[in-house]
Amino acid sequence: MSAGVSTINSTGALRRTLGTVERSTSAALTELRLLAEVLRHDPSTAANGMKVRDLSRWQPPTQACAEAQLDLVRAGLEPQVNVPAATDSLAMTVQRTLSRLVKEAVANQVAHAPSGALCTIDVDVAEHQVTLRAANAMPQGSDGEATLGWGLLGLRERVTLTGGDFAVGQDGPDWVLTATLPRE
Repeated sequence: MSAGVSTINSTGALRRTLGTVERSTSAALTELRLLAEVLRHDPSTAANGMKVRDLSRWQPPTQACAEAQLDLVRAGLEPQVNVPAATDSLAMTVQRTLSRLVKEAVANQVAHAPSGALCTIDVDVAEHQVTLRAANAMPQGSDGEATLGWGLLGLRERVTLTGGDFAVGQDGPDWVLTATLPRE
């Protein structure tokens, strides 16, 4: 009977993870299409040339955080999400990068945090920079070594391109992702 219970739990976790992967893949494809369009045209006019349907798919950081909180609850985790409303009035590049950071952080929390773990996402908007910190308890048996998959590698590159800093790894008993972006 015990084997049947773990199979059901594994199936549920797999479905949640696949749902997160599907949403992340869709968002990444949209971002790539926008990037390709920008590269084909004059980058200085790219924001004005965005199609209305592309903007309707985009999520401001506060909305991405609200959705992230729901995803964490659905995954059986305890969310603590703090994001100021000011994030929605930052430069478009900063907003889009924050939203992607939130989505990837939550995808990793859902995939790796122990069941019932506290998962935090904190965004701080200062005068010249914006900092995002996402943390969760390390999974049982983890050696704490940072293995960067495609999602985290892509985020590190994206944050670096904005002139920001990106770090991920163990900090005491927690796994922490930190990104600092210039406001402009």
